[in-house]
Amino acid sequence: MYHISNKYAIEIEVIMFKKIINFYNYAKDKKYTTLAGSLSFFFILSFVPIIYLALSIYNKILNMLNLTMEIPKILERYVSFDLNAKISILFLITTIYSSSKLFFQLRRVGEIIYKTKKRERAIKQKLLSILISLLFILISSGALIIFRMTKEIITNINYSVVINILSILFIYLVLISFIIIVNQYATTIKLHIKQLIYGVIFSVIYITIVSIAYYLYITLLSNYEALYGVFSTIIVSFIYIYLMFIGIVLGIIINERKITNQHS
Repeated sequence: MYHISNKYAIEIEVIMFKKIINFYNYAKDKKYTTLAGSLSFFFILSFVPIIYLALSIYNKILNMLNLTMEIPKILERYVSFDLNAKISILFLITTIYSSSKLFFQLRRVGEIIYKTKKRERAIKQKLLSILISLLFILISSGALIIFRMTKEIITNINYSVVINILSILFIYLVLISFIIIVNQYATTIKLHIKQLIYGVIFSVIYITIVSIAYYLYITLLSNYEALYGVFSTIIVSFIYIYLMFIGIVLGIIINERKITNQHS
């Protein structure tokens, strides 16, 4: 009996290994590393405008509620601008435009992965990208407001533990929302969120593992500064962003392959 079950387990492992190799070759044909690299570049261009707009909305609402502004520790290092400063309409328009660059490129990446024969006009794609960018900014602002309001309610509970939990929940709320928007927007086919669940779950798990590895690396292996010098933080962050988008692109490819197999 043990011999049979052991043989069965080995067969399953062989089948799983073949499936992984087949998917790797499939993703390689899609040039997933190149696509992840392009998205990483446009993410860097869009990150600051998105953070600025999300925090500006968050700050305005807190002022209306007469609450002091507090943000998760993970964002503190990126906030170095004055959110109370007056801004012009032109500055606001250019900031919104800059924040949409990632989603515009994402649509192009989706067309490559899904092999879309008829591409949408650039103007239409740009307008859609701006709308999707605004949606994500609103979701991020909403998550920050939930974070702040919850923190206000639970002041009598163990402060440090609760704040850490809230920070993690905030990160995952924004991450899952972002990945769902990415997968939905990457395809020109009308799909229900349930049809994208496999790619979304894969991307969330992958990014979680990469983030833990990144945290351990910068915490325990501080000698990388000796190699990169003053550019160490920038280079290591760029590598992390690139690895993160590899997981996102692979998640899109998983959904594309699943949908393609269903229609074939």
